Amino acid sequence: MEAEEHKAKEEAREHARETCLVWLHNDKQGKRYLQSRVRNAIEKSVFKLKMTKNAEELGLRKLSQKEANKLATKECQEEKATAAAVEVANEFIRRKEEQATIYNKMQEENQRREFWPLRIGASCPTGKHKSGSNWFVGELCHVAAWETCLDKQRVTEQYVCGHRDQSEEATRLFEQAAEKFESALQFSYDDESVLNRYAETLCQHAGYGASSGSAEDNAEGE
Repeated sequence: MEAEEHKAKEEAREHARETCLVWLHNDKQGKRYLQSRVRNAIEKSVFKLKMTKNAEELGLRKLSQKEANKLATKECQEEKATAAAVEVANEFIRRKEEQATIYNKMQEENQRREFWPLRIGASCPTGKHKSGSNWFVGELCHVAAWETCLDKQRVTEQYVCGHRDQSEEATRLFEQAAEKFESALQFSYDDESVLNRYAETLCQHAGYGASSGSAEDNAEGE
């Protein structure tokens, strides 16, 4: 942006000089303004000549009409060029402030997103859903990522491996729970709560009642 600003300033200065020259020579108000500047330039040269003791040794003299006209034109052009450069600089300051504001908002948004839960899905933001909709709803376990696309056989192997591991873990947990229940039944074989929990565990291991309540709740519902 620095190079762009420098280029814009130079172009603005050049355009201001050309516009000022046209205004001074072709516009009535511009001509009157130039004549006033020419008189001031001549008066300044005369005043400086009078106030300087060794003016002749220093080469000071009264400006001619042509010299004053040239000096006044150049001064006016430079004033307009400087003003144009200042306007360009202010515009670039405004742009930089806008970019800084946008960048800070993006940084704040990124910091907030660091604490967001992982989402799976895709959707564009809408008026009702700022962050989109149609996201995956559920729970995930044993997540893995690959840098390349997997073929069908590799996906099948991964699926079977994951289910086999879960099945073995479920069997181990069931056997452990069964031992605990059998030990409990030896001391209180007629305890209704123990029997209900044991029945619920059997149903869950067999694939029943995974989303329903306990066996005791089901019995009350019936």
